[in-house]
Amino acid sequence: MTDAESGGQAGGEAGQLMNTVLQAEREAKRAVAECEQRAEEILKAAQARAQRLVSRADQRITVIQMRCNHRIDSIVKAMEMQQQVPGDAAHPGQLEAQAIEAVVAALAAELTGADDEAAGERRVRE
Repeated sequence: MTDAESGGQAGGEAGQLMNTVLQAEREAKRAVAECEQRAEEILKAAQARAQRLVSRADQRITVIQMRCNHRIDSIVKAMEMQQQVPGDAAHPGQLEAQAIEAVVAALAAELTGADDEAAGERRVRE
């Protein structure tokens, strides 16, 4: 074998090796692009889920606020009705203090869910 033949053969082998390396590089780039695309999809799905959670939390907050407002209105109306009933007119300041305490206690129970827990306990006992 001559030097020219061995040089050509080595050049051919080097070319094949270079092609193999280039092919591996293309495959790696393709794999990286697929991973980036998948990561983007996962991120978008997570953002959509987070948005749904925030929306649901906002809905729950609104419902709770409406329930509390309704409860306060009911208590205030009941207090107004009590004040219109004659008989307790001798101690109007005491009536107001008791009414305020009742409203505060009812509101606290509503906000903490104590009314729901107490109702659940009553149902269990029955």
